[in-house]
Amino acid sequence: MRPGALRLIVANIMLMLCIKVMAESHEVKITQRSKTMRFMTTKKLLFGLGLAVGFATLAAGLMAQSSTQPAGANAPDRQKPLAAAKRTFELLVVAPVKVGGRAADAETAYRWSVRWMEAECDATTDPEARKFARKAHATRMQELEKRVNQKYQSGEATEGDVVAAEFYRLDAENWRIAAR
Repeated sequence: MRPGALRLIVANIMLMLCIKVMAESHEVKITQRSKTMRFMTTKKLLFGLGLAVGFATLAAGLMAQSSTQPAGANAPDRQKPLAAAKRTFELLVVAPVKVGGRAADAETAYRWSVRWMEAECDATTDPEARKFARKAHATRMQELEKRVNQKYQSGEATEGDVVAAEFYRLDAENWRIAAR
């Protein structure tokens, strides 16, 4: 819903109620006791017209205010989550491997790679950039599978880790293929 839409709806409802009150007060009212007809006084009529004009002005002002707001005024910043996901993946997965330390487990690497890919896709409307993000995720998962297989050969990983890494690679390849 647009930012000023709720205010506009409320102003329109109030305007309709005011018009309804004015229309009802124009009807001939008969009192039960005296059975005499009486009409709305001029003072009440002017008051009702003033309310109607006031609400119409309010509604017009709200419409003008909502149309003058820039289109991206409330748009979320998509670059910050992208940078955070990329940096987290690099710190947890890539950096420890480069310095010979212990990298994050395969599940954590997979989750942060997916977050990175999703942040890249959210940050752009270009279909080619989205395809590239999915391809980069698939490449990261291929590297992860290779690393897990090497750890399995050296006894540092279990067969479950190998199967999980294979799943992560296949899942990434499915996303890449679906993006074509």
